[in-house]
Amino acid sequence: MGSNARSQPQELDHILELGNPKLIITTRDALPTVLSVSADRGMLPSQVCLVDEAATSHVAQLLLSGPLAYAAAISPYLPHGGDNYYLNFAHLLGYGETGWLFFQDEAIAKSTPAAMFSTSGTGGLPKAAILSHHAIVSHHLSIYYDVPYEASRLMSLPMFHLFGALWTHIFPIRYGQPLYILPRFDIAQYVAAVYQYQITEAYMVPAMIHAFNRCAFPVADYLQSLRYVGVAGAPIDGASMQQFQELLHVDANASQLWGMTEVGVVFQNRYGQPGNSGSIGRLVPGYEIRLVGQDGNLVLDDNKPGELFVRGNGLLTGYKGRDDAKDAQGWFRTGDVAYVNNGLYYIVGRTKELIKVRGYVILLSL
Repeated sequence: MGSNARSQPQELDHILELGNPKLIITTRDALPTVLSVSADRGMLPSQVCLVDEAATSHVAQLLLSGPLAYAAAISPYLPHGGDNYYLNFAHLLGYGETGWLFFQDEAIAKSTPAAMFSTSGTGGLPKAAILSHHAIVSHHLSIYYDVPYEASRLMSLPMFHLFGALWTHIFPIRYGQPLYILPRFDIAQYVAAVYQYQITEAYMVPAMIHAFNRCAFPVADYLQSLRYVGVAGAPIDGASMQQFQELLHVDANASQLWGMTEVGVVFQNRYGQPGNSGSIGRLVPGYEIRLVGQDGNLVLDDNKPGELFVRGNGLLTGYKGRDDAKDAQGWFRTGDVAYVNNGLYYIVGRTKELIKVRGYVILLSL
């Protein structure tokens, strides 16, 4: 389970309460806070591992020299020993190797947790969504498709959120597709990286799109290698998407997709598919959806809004310590209001933003 390295102590304490970790891997800037908060929960410094800039050189040294030679070479980098010292990456690499664990049974894969991700917490404190091995593989199968270009990705999204993790944890290893990571979004550094590494795919949140649209620097010439930009994480209007599209190559697509921590990506505008800049796309394989009106009946007609419910292989097993994630039939209630038009779906708001006036449904955010 991941967390923002810049989390406030009370936020980090809540994450530790949810995750109950045996080991914390952290960065240099977060180390003092992590040591303090974890100590308050009874954890030892030796249960904290630092990953810093030296970690990359340690990995390279291990790969070049082999495990035995590396184990002998890292002694100057190891902590002094005992429970009162935090670990570093060299220490972890010195533990040796074991074989991969495989699940040959589908039931075991569906019931065995692979990861926990914290939810956005719009209804209060974040919850821990438990995702099984089967769910995470299902996420990948739902969003993968062949494209007519060599995929190379630039990511500046937090990998402790599912949106970032979806594109970073499997694609580079499974397909050998290059992945470049920019830890924090800076538009100048981002544009330079796209140009230098000839990036073809990127995934962004709306704030990044707005930053490009407002940028006074002529960035279009430096973005011509991009072929697909997927946007999600918050609402964005079609006009802003269209404005960003005009910065890209004529063969590129900038389009929205939709998902949640609890369900993965459910709607996607894929490269080369006809779409609409205001749409979240089409339903991806592996999922069922239904729209439910305020009267509790299914919405079956185009262009009529209803609350979105999702069911499928990529759904969470449940929230840790709770049993209210899904109903008895396996449906997850998203709280988003959507409608469909010719197979394309559109999000229009949240159920909490809806009121009735003289029998008509009014969306407060419009």
